[in-house]
Amino acid sequence: MRIYILDPASTEWNRGGYNYLPYLFHDYLVYEKNQEVHFIENFTLLDLPKIDTHNKDYRIYVSFCTPPQKDMCLEIHRLYPEAIFFGYYGFIEEVGFPSIYLSDEVIVGGMKHQGKSFHKLGTVLLSDCDAHINGKFEGNLYPIHTSYACSNGCFFCPGSKNNNRKITLLPMEDVKKKLEYFKSRGWNNIHFVDENLAVDIDRMYEVLTLCKEIGGFNSIVLGDAINLCRFIDKYGKGYLEECGVFLLEVGFEGINLLKSKGGTKHEEACIKLSSLSPSLPFFLTMTFAPGETIETLNRTGEFLAKYGKKPMELVERIRTNGTEGGLGQFFQPYPNLPYDDSGIHSPFNPTRLYPSFIPTSFLQSKINSYDDSRYAEFEEACKLYPVRPRRIFSVCVSKTVQEIVHNSAPYIHKVEMYIMLAIAARLRMIQ
Repeated sequence: MRIYILDPASTEWNRGGYNYLPYLFHDYLVYEKNQEVHFIENFTLLDLPKIDTHNKDYRIYVSFCTPPQKDMCLEIHRLYPEAIFFGYYGFIEEVGFPSIYLSDEVIVGGMKHQGKSFHKLGTVLLSDCDAHINGKFEGNLYPIHTSYACSNGCFFCPGSKNNNRKITLLPMEDVKKKLEYFKSRGWNNIHFVDENLAVDIDRMYEVLTLCKEIGGFNSIVLGDAINLCRFIDKYGKGYLEECGVFLLEVGFEGINLLKSKGGTKHEEACIKLSSLSPSLPFFLTMTFAPGETIETLNRTGEFLAKYGKKPMELVERIRTNGTEGGLGQFFQPYPNLPYDDSGIHSPFNPTRLYPSFIPTSFLQSKINSYDDSRYAEFEEACKLYPVRPRRIFSVCVSKTVQEIVHNSAPYIHKVEMYIMLAIAARLRMIQ
């Protein structure tokens, strides 16, 4: 049987659904099951001739992981109603596509062989696969899983919901073999793309110790602040650098999301990480989640002014995250997530640089004061987004966001206004 895996293109600049799931599925079928698989990355209608339907012995699997893929998935379903979908199952159930749930066997098999197909796949290295830090090293950063999914259950994250807060682990003997394979290929710069490597600090120690023993790795680790602090308390603050870790990606998210991340303990842990090793933490944020206001944006901006990165420290691709004026990831209202704010839904497909949801809490925020002294920084931050900066805030005092946006139409697009107001709040130009 000829098998096709389609990862539909989206409006994002990087690749398909951004998710590694179709790549793990591909590696499982090819290297565990010896199947003939045709993987079409960034699939568009121009790729239709690549699917040979004259031979009836075929099967089509389609990855549907992010909202920007929806239109293409609908078209694929119309053309190939027999196509089977996998990915974020809330989306798939919402539209009623035929689906398959990828089992632990599939995920483990895919993680086990990850890397063997890098040479023949064109876009697997387009996401999270650079040094992040300017001047750190040249060349690619290679993604590597030792586990899949997360158990934290943050209300705004589809990862835990999609896997019922169950983490799938790659056995340590396979982790060792994979690290040795990466080393043999000269892939010394690696990004642990586990959604939370620190969820089990003793296992994280085992993984990093393997890196140290094999030697020569430079790595980025993603983990939650509270468990990373527990790791450092138990194994010492120098052990991360000893094992080649040069960056910790930590989901600070935002002041309005502290409760879902462990409350003040989470914020205290983020500050502790910065005090232990100021160069290591890279704080990821989220904007326009339910509960967002001008005040929460002010306070998140204050935190990042103290503990975040400066834009020029980072490669251009990620200056929208971890910086005082960068808004990070925009909240997306995935189906089945337990949020309770109707807000405003954009008619546009969401992207990394374009919000799809504005919460009621932000719309009802009132601007009490305005300071123009940081306008030059505001202009620089706006360049990261599809907006044209304007001097509009002096007329915004004593008005709510909803009133300001209503009065600015039709001269300025609503989404532009939301982004500009959020950046201005981050920089405390408006309070």
